[in-house]
Amino acid sequence: REEESHETRESIVALLFALRVVALFVISVAWPLYRSFYPRVVMFHQVEVLSSLERVLRDPLALSHFRMFLAREGSVEGLLFWMEVELLRDMRTASPGVLLDEAKGTSHPRELPFLLK
Repeated sequence: REEESHETRESIVALLFALRVVALFVISVAWPLYRSFYPRVVMFHQVEVLSSLERVLRDPLALSHFRMFLAREGSVEGLLFWMEVELLRDMRTASPGVLLDEAKGTSHPRELPFLLK
């Protein structure tokens, strides 16, 4: 009876060792290999947008995804500051009459739909 118990323990240990080897193989080799052949779908209409930060900041869809990523990471403040500076720069170049109409609400102010998401 004691021999059976010892053999059972040895077979359980061997099985657990084999499962560990298989799990480590899948995690370290098989999954990265699979992801290299089947990457995630790119959510941007043009992959060239991702070639530089300037292009990401100028493309509304890429900027929206970048802002959501930074919000998840907890570091969106720098991007929001840059966006405010750009809005201020746009306001300085706009004619005073347009700004006055926007302030009175007689015309539709510029909408930034990527900020609403």
